[in-house]
Amino acid sequence: TLFRSARNQGLLTTKHQMQLDQMIRRFEQEVHAKKKFFDTELENLERQQKQQIERMEQEHGIHRKEEAKRLRAEQERDYTRFQEQQKLKKKEIKLLVEKLPRAQRKDGMRVKMEEYSQTKIKEEQAFLTSQKEHMALTMNAITAQNRKEICDKERECLDKKQ
Repeated sequence: TLFRSARNQGLLTTKHQMQLDQMIRRFEQEVHAKKKFFDTELENLERQQKQQIERMEQEHGIHRKEEAKRLRAEQERDYTRFQEQQKLKKKEIKLLVEKLPRAQRKDGMRVKMEEYSQTKIKEEQAFLTSQKEHMALTMNAITAQNRKEICDKERECLDKKQ
């Protein structure tokens, strides 16, 4: 009976050990399956987020090009108006000179046209510089806004990962 009791105890211990080993294997399999599932989910999420950011960058590039084109067209219209104003100023000068006595007209025209030419060059340079600065500031603002949007999207993506 002692022998049978010891044998039963040994069988029971072996049976419990087998059950424990089986539970541990099942647990490890579940952990491995869940880890694999979450790794796959994370990879899918990262791929989707990368695609979203790439799409945003493409859209931003298109928007910048369209905005630059729109601004250039607007600036060309403004420059044409500026040139028209310059022509009107020249006509006004000629009209003023024609009102002078005949003897003063030739010298008056030469002096006034020299003044006009110098003023025109300065005003044109200032106008073109202003346009260039406006274009640069506008494009920099758009680029900064685009960077901010992408950073916000990346931050949102990082929050989703956690």
